[in-house]
Amino acid sequence: MTYTGIPDKHKRQKGEHANIATQNKEILSEDTADDPGWTQSNDQIAACGLQLKYHLEEETEVSMPLFKGNWDAVSSTQKIEKLNIDKKVSLLQRGPKRNNGASAKSLFTGKSEKNKDIGPSSTDKSLFKATITKDKEVITESQRAKGWINVSDATKGICIGIKNFLEEYPKGIEVDPSSKMLRGNIWPLENGPMNFARKDTELDGQMLDNFAQGITKTTEFIYYFHDGQSDAVINQKMDYVLSSPVAHTSPEWYTASKVYGNMAPYSNKYPEFENALQYKYEWWSFNQQKQPWYGMFDHGDGKTYFFNNKWVQWTNNEPTVDFMLWTNFMRTGNAKYYHMAQAMSRHTMDVDNIHWPKKRKYLGQINDAIDFWNYEDEPKSTPYLGIGRRHANEHWHALLSAHVWIQGWIASYYISGDHRALEVAKMTGDTYLKRIWGEHDLRGRRLYLSVLNLVELYDATKIVKYKKELDERVDLMLDFQKEQGGNLLLDRYGYGQTYVTQSLYKYYQLTGEECVKNALLKHAHWVRDVPPLNHEMESYFASIHPLLIGYEFSGHDTFLKEALERSELLKVGKLSKRSDEFESVESYNEALLKVSNLPKSKKRFTNWQINQGLRVFGWTHAYNIPYLLFWMDNTDSRKTK
Repeated sequence: MTYTGIPDKHKRQKGEHANIATQNKEILSEDTADDPGWTQSNDQIAACGLQLKYHLEEETEVSMPLFKGNWDAVSSTQKIEKLNIDKKVSLLQRGPKRNNGASAKSLFTGKSEKNKDIGPSSTDKSLFKATITKDKEVITESQRAKGWINVSDATKGICIGIKNFLEEYPKGIEVDPSSKMLRGNIWPLENGPMNFARKDTELDGQMLDNFAQGITKTTEFIYYFHDGQSDAVINQKMDYVLSSPVAHTSPEWYTASKVYGNMAPYSNKYPEFENALQYKYEWWSFNQQKQPWYGMFDHGDGKTYFFNNKWVQWTNNEPTVDFMLWTNFMRTGNAKYYHMAQAMSRHTMDVDNIHWPKKRKYLGQINDAIDFWNYEDEPKSTPYLGIGRRHANEHWHALLSAHVWIQGWIASYYISGDHRALEVAKMTGDTYLKRIWGEHDLRGRRLYLSVLNLVELYDATKIVKYKKELDERVDLMLDFQKEQGGNLLLDRYGYGQTYVTQSLYKYYQLTGEECVKNALLKHAHWVRDVPPLNHEMESYFASIHPLLIGYEFSGHDTFLKEALERSELLKVGKLSKRSDEFESVESYNEALLKVSNLPKSKKRFTNWQINQGLRVFGWTHAYNIPYLLFWMDNTDSRKTK
């Protein structure tokens, strides 16, 4: 489903925002906060779903499972409700009203007049409600439905299930015997319309706009046509999709493949470093479930900053949060991280990406020549097709010229077989070819991130046009290195080490070009001798991986010694209890801060602290520690330390 409407009633200006401008003649003013149309909804999603006309006998029965107990229970018993139907039967899963709470700016400045509410309380056990109705009569209620309905006559039946029925609420399934329709509702009519208007007119991501148009949502359905199977058999079949098993090989196989460089599999050998990784992922998972970070357009994502016991600002995948989770699944074999990674990949490729207006590709399916000329006359695609959304208080409030990450989508394609991930990655790759931002597109963070994205896309597709674009951008990076004294990055972007080292290392794996190897080695000398501190610890810790590549290519102990010294502050002590034993976000947060060794920022707020989200964690921990552990395992590194 793609939303193609006009989300609100603000007065349309001609031009583009300065930070996503493809020209400099017509630039939008951000000073339009007095326009009331920003907060007035226009086109809304009334209802959306799939319907199937069934052919069963007149006398039919429906069955559907509900969970007993609280919606957030780790494990719950199921009760299957059965009804003979002569009127419409509906199963509806609702959740809390969408409320993103105060913005980061409001909380940090202490001024939140426009946004006083802080979102739902995680202790409110009435947040979710699953209701079974017959006609308009409520038959039974619980907090959570499993997400399937079966309709059967005496000899045969059809069952429909929808994945993530609770997590991607609202959802509904209904059987209407008068029309013999079985409907799976992605957005149920009974829930009321989905409103994309802004809640307020605060600048978000330095912008005042609404980019909801083009948002997409992928929903998984399962249909099971059977010859009168029992509810137990039907439940098992539904679980193949609704609670699908995860196939994986040993963590050692994934890491030994070297697809993502020299990573170590999870082990108990270096607990303080593993604690630094696993505690953070557990903390994010805990909050994802307890806040809860659920909803049709939110599931998979999580908040970025934890400030005064409040979470603010959706992450929108920076910097490849989904790939961090895929990496942890590969290293641990823990299926929980598979599901978290898959949900984040799907969220970011759908909600955090621009999908429309999109002109069709001309492939020549029709023999008549006029088809091409008709295609030429079709409206053009948006120039921002395939461009990601910036972290903000709402997913569709801000765009940026360098804010899309393909790496996790490609990992999803490899590990889960999700071909849609490859499809969306190619859409982003095709946008790179257009170079819509001119030379700006080939400088700074945009250049580093584009090389990371293109090298992953080329590795997965082997399509020549991506290799050509990749080659040109790699050559630019190496040329700029000469102007920058050996540093592959501008000083402004010290945290971008991850993009540069991950991308050029893979490019070297694919091509074997010595000039790229030499560039990485020269860069390692730079970060060893001139530690990057432009974003404080974000940039400082991000330099660990380049040092390890320097050690791999040169064998000089000085690189490994420096990497180990910089990583000392990353070590985390042992918590007194497991993640699932904490009763509240507040107590968990307090315990985490006690075992962390990370220094505080010189500024008011420390965004790399252990109790924050996964955004900065990518630069400081996720793409450094697994590589450090590899060399600690494969070198007598304790002596060099």
